[in-house]
Amino acid sequence: MADPINIVLADDHPLLRRAVRTLLHSKDGLKVIAEAADGQEAVRLVRDLRPNLAIVDAHMPKLNGIEAARKITGLPSPPKVIILNAFSARDLVFKAFEAGCFAYVLKSSTAADLIVAIHEALEERWFLSAPLRYLQAELEERFGG
Repeated sequence: MADPINIVLADDHPLLRRAVRTLLHSKDGLKVIAEAADGQEAVRLVRDLRPNLAIVDAHMPKLNGIEAARKITGLPSPPKVIILNAFSARDLVFKAFEAGCFAYVLKSSTAADLIVAIHEALEERWFLSAPLRYLQAELEERFGG
């Protein structure tokens, strides 16, 4: 059996964290090793626990998720970062990728989309939820892809 993919999950809504954790634990090889309710805690947990992946809400207290992602991707041997967010604002999507994220998943997406995003990010391939895929060409043009 392969080593599990260790994940830090950061969202300020406890119910959402629980639902995502339950989903991820139902998939072989995925394990949420810690949860954060704010961006500062997310950065600290990632720095201390060194997971393979961080799933971060863009809007959290103390440090927003985009800035948390920027700090996380600036760490030595950083994990891949996925933004999980309710908002599809174009500028927010580009800020996430500027911060070093590999995926932007809308909270309105299916569970399958999140699982695909995880595997794409781990392979260093970008992922956008279906309603955002119109941004793919511009994303590749801006950041190479």
